[in-house]
Amino acid sequence: SALLDGEKIGFVSEFETEGNLPDGFVTEELEATTEYKVSVGLHNVAVSEKTLYLIPKCVVAGIGCKRGKTKDDILKAVCKCLEQADIPIESIYKICSIDLKKDETGLLEAAQQLMVQTAFYTAKELMKAEGISWKSEFVKEITGVDNVCERAAIIGSGNGKVVFEKTKVDGVTVAFAISERSIRFE
Repeated sequence: SALLDGEKIGFVSEFETEGNLPDGFVTEELEATTEYKVSVGLHNVAVSEKTLYLIPKCVVAGIGCKRGKTKDDILKAVCKCLEQADIPIESIYKICSIDLKKDETGLLEAAQQLMVQTAFYTAKELMKAEGISWKSEFVKEITGVDNVCERAAIIGSGNGKVVFEKTKVDGVTVAFAISERSIRFE
């Protein structure tokens, strides 16, 4: 309604933008003077109650786990890591792991509860991921790959950037990678 009343709406984004903003919107910092704002990103910086926060689906959760981990075990680990990383759960669009886990009930049920897609990769596919922070010979002996969660997050995000490194929570390992995103106005 503010737009219809001729008011300017502030626009701020954590992501690169392309093109011209729609009529009525102005680029600004969150502290600027427009009464109403639209903020696009992963971080909810409290500006005012008149800010619309838009959270893009751009985060991939790479997950490794011991056999038999339940949906609750996996969700607990994911939520704990999201909190540590200061990433909203709404930004996750995919859970990825190694193909050895494609029938792991807890992992599949966690993805179903989060309403996100899943993807599973072979050890050979995972080994193509670059930028891994941690490697385990033990994990490699078991799975054929030295780091399941970070590699799965990277591959699943289209070779995105790891934004939360491998963290172990009660037999579940979690890492997050972000797909490269931009906002384009035409």
